[in-house]
Amino acid sequence: MSTFYGLMTISSHEYAKLALEKMFKESTKHWKFQEASSWVKGQVGFGQLLRRVTPEDEREALPFFSPPYVICGSFYLSNRDALIDTLNDRRIDPQITDGQLVMLLWHRFKMETLNLLDGIWAFAVYDCEDNSLIIAQCASKGVTYYARTDNNFYFSTSVQEILCQADISREPNLDYLIEGFINSQRQAKPDETGFKGIFQIPKGHYLYIQGYALEVRRWWQPERLSPLIYRNAEEYDDAFKDLFFKQVSTAVRTSSSKVASHLSSGIDSSAVLVAALTEISSQKKKVISYTHTPNFRTPEESPKIQYDEWPIASTVAEMYQIRHEKVLCTDVSIYDAILLDASLHASPAFGSNNLYWLHEINRLATANGANICLTGQAGNSSISYTGNPSLWPLVKQANLSFVFRELYSERGGLIAGLENRLLKPIFNNLRYTKLNSQYQRSATKFLTKEWRDSIRFNKYLGNQELLRQFRAFEHIGLVRPGNMVNSEYFGITIVDPTSLKAIMEFCGRIPEHIVWRHGEQRSMIRNAMRKHLPNSVLYPTKKGKQSADLAHRLSKQFFTFEATFECYIQNPVVQEVLDVEAVVSCIKKIKSGQNVGISLSQITRCLSLMAFLTQF
Repeated sequence: MSTFYGLMTISSHEYAKLALEKMFKESTKHWKFQEASSWVKGQVGFGQLLRRVTPEDEREALPFFSPPYVICGSFYLSNRDALIDTLNDRRIDPQITDGQLVMLLWHRFKMETLNLLDGIWAFAVYDCEDNSLIIAQCASKGVTYYARTDNNFYFSTSVQEILCQADISREPNLDYLIEGFINSQRQAKPDETGFKGIFQIPKGHYLYIQGYALEVRRWWQPERLSPLIYRNAEEYDDAFKDLFFKQVSTAVRTSSSKVASHLSSGIDSSAVLVAALTEISSQKKKVISYTHTPNFRTPEESPKIQYDEWPIASTVAEMYQIRHEKVLCTDVSIYDAILLDASLHASPAFGSNNLYWLHEINRLATANGANICLTGQAGNSSISYTGNPSLWPLVKQANLSFVFRELYSERGGLIAGLENRLLKPIFNNLRYTKLNSQYQRSATKFLTKEWRDSIRFNKYLGNQELLRQFRAFEHIGLVRPGNMVNSEYFGITIVDPTSLKAIMEFCGRIPEHIVWRHGEQRSMIRNAMRKHLPNSVLYPTKKGKQSADLAHRLSKQFFTFEATFECYIQNPVVQEVLDVEAVVSCIKKIKSGQNVGISLSQITRCLSLMAFLTQF
């Protein structure tokens, strides 16, 4: 997708031109593009790096001026036909570009336009008449940063374009960074970043600025939507399947002859790929699916972990005769992946243990001619949400016939039903709270004593509270854009239909007893894909782990990172935050192949934090 940036200043017109030129030069260091353009009027400037992904992009020209508005942005709309129908104007060319389409909508509907759009998008629109600027972020993926100084306001989809300005200081936001280090779901304000004074517009929000007034407001408020009510479970299944297949199909938009797919052994990526095949075939395009396979010796067989996902993923590829490639990452360094990620983002990666194979899939997909890659990364919070196992709410409602039916239908019979649906839920919250607390505390072993003593651990991280947050859509804006941004570095757009607004809203409005029913978790997606996927994918006995060779990579590849690591531990900011002796001791054990006693993902997260801190 495209990169855009801009500024408003109370300085001169000449300053606006120079600052915009500096942003352009910085952005070309990181992002692939086919065309660059800019618009400057008075003390306002927009810049755009266009990367043409969809057929309509071939005619896109941004920034786009249609008095009194100027728009720039990054667009990959998934509901174009519905938007054109909404305008009800026969003069509109069906091949209208996304940018032009959004401009027409803005003229007609103003702020209500945001609720009409679906897909991956972010844009800035300047009103030349009242000197106001609105920057909006979609509800699914992506990020837009901004910063304000005494004289200037900057924004960009890439933090580097803001950091390059002379009046922007590079100072770490340590409270935010430490909280992100120990918690995957940050409880700091969702608009913060790892840089003090640089903020991000959370998903489903927009920023409004006029004069000295700046506000960030929510435009997406799905919690206000009423629950979905159908007559029976079968109607829920039918409605979900129709919506899912339709949304996936409309999300397939590419000017390339090839579509890439990240195919794991899980149900989400498989479901997305299969649902997209009809549309891909109708467009006469070819699919290449990629699965990372461990390249080094993995741990011994586990009853719960699938260390090599290739055998199961290949059953889907064979079923539909899809080209399927192993991603071995033979010459790929996990340390290089961590360094690259730290240079692209405004905060370190929490799941940096997966970066090396994600980057390699992006690189291979681009090299093979694709410009989009289908995935199902957000599936756990939408299409394959497990549901709440507890039947106690229905017991309290005296819906005993349903409760007894669910208890008897649980896999394993009545005894299993009593255990899984009534007894375990009583203790699950305490159990998950304890596990998460232990996980958080083990991560603090790498922090200095001062930081360890200052941390207030999040006690909300129990299973029931996480379920409640999901159902209330309180997760909005809390997750870092991750691979979405990294992929653009390689010149490919990650398309994740499971994060589309329409799908998120539908899944969030389904009653709990429909999601987990007849003794089956994830019942909606399983019923939808029952005739389309093999049982090994629908009912896996093990959980996949594509970074299964992580220990060997950390050990065998460290020699390539050793000099950089020595520089890291000498950095004053690193020494202020991290217990260098503890980190060095852990690294020595890794080099010698010893058991380090903690999760390897915490070690890679520590290295990611170190790489980020050395910028200061």
